Amino acid sequence: MLISENICKSVQKKIILENVSFMARPGEIVSLLGPSGAGKTSFLRAIMGFEQIDSGRILFENHLLSSEKGVHIPSEERGFSILFQEFVLLPHLNVAENIGLGLYKLSSEVRERRIDELLTLLHIEPLKEARIHVLSGGEQQRVALARALATKPRLILLDEPFSNLDKNFKHQLFNDCKRILKENGTTAILVTHDHTEAFFFSDVIYVIRDGGILQYGSARDIYENPLSPWIASFVGETTTLTADDFVFLSRTERAQNPVDSSTKILVRPEWFQIEHSSEPHYNGVVEDVHFMGPYCEISILLRSGSKLPLKKWGFSTLKKGEQVTVHVNKSLFFAKEN
Repeated sequence: MLISENICKSVQKKIILENVSFMARPGEIVSLLGPSGAGKTSFLRAIMGFEQIDSGRILFENHLLSSEKGVHIPSEERGFSILFQEFVLLPHLNVAENIGLGLYKLSSEVRERRIDELLTLLHIEPLKEARIHVLSGGEQQRVALARALATKPRLILLDEPFSNLDKNFKHQLFNDCKRILKENGTTAILVTHDHTEAFFFSDVIYVIRDGGILQYGSARDIYENPLSPWIASFVGETTTLTADDFVFLSRTERAQNPVDSSTKILVRPEWFQIEHSSEPHYNGVVEDVHFMGPYCEISILLRSGSKLPLKKWGFSTLKKGEQVTVHVNKSLFFAKEN
C-alpha cells in the first residue's frame, strides 16, 4: 500500500503541493485528475523519489520513503517504474532490446523469456526485431509500457502516457494496459487531465487543483455527487439553471430542494427528460436538433427565457419550433458563493 500524508512542496516560495494525502491499495489503479499546473506531475515525482518533499511523509508497504525529517530513499531503490508522456525509447536499439534494458542483471535465457512474455501480453510479437523509427505512436507506447513492466515493479506511475495517442488506438491500449495491470496485481497511479481516461481506467480518482486534493472516490461518486460546481464542470458537461428556471421545470424537486436566488443549480444534459407537448402544458420550444451519431444535441428555449442544451441518446424525432415539456430527473445544488 502506498500512503502519502500531508505532503507539502514549494518551489521559490510558490506552493506546488499543499497537504496532499493520498492512498493506493495493493493492486489498485488510482488516478490523480486535474488541470495543467495542478501539481499532478510534482506529486508523481515526489512518489518516484525524483524530488524531496518539504513536509509530510510517503510510505510504501509500511516503509518510510520520504519525510520532512530528512528521510529520502533514492528513486533507484524504491522498486517503482514510471511511464512518461514522451516514450524515451532508444532508436539505435530494436524493440526487444528496448524492453530488456532494465533486465541486465538476469541471465540471457531468463531475460529473453521475460521479453517474449511481454511482447505477447501487449500483442506486439511481430515487432520483436523492429527498429523504433518504423513503429506507429501506438506501437511505441506499447513498447514503452512493456519496458516499464519488465522489471515487475511494485508500483507503476503513469504520467499522462496516453495523451498523444489517436483516440482509435487509445481505447484498445487502455484495455490492454488495465488488463495487464490487473492480471499482475500491479498497483498503478495514473496522472491525467482527461476525466474520460480517469473514469475508464481507475478504481479510485483523486481530484486535484492548485496543489490540493478537492475530492476522492469512484468515478460514479465524483460524477454524480461532486463537492463543488468546479468539480462538476471539470468531470462532465453541466447546465446552470436559475431558481426561476428550476421551479418552472420541476415541481417534485422543488418540494424536496427549496431553491432561492442564493442557490446554484447544475444539471447534466442527460439528466433531462423531454416530451412532445402542446398548449397550455409546454414549458419550452425546440430551437435546434443536431444528430451526432449515438445521440442528438437539442437546444430548448424555455418559457422563462433561458436556453437549455440537452442530450438524447439515439435518434430524436423532435423538430425545430416544436413545443415540448422538459422534466429534471436529477440536479446538483450548491450555495452560489461556491
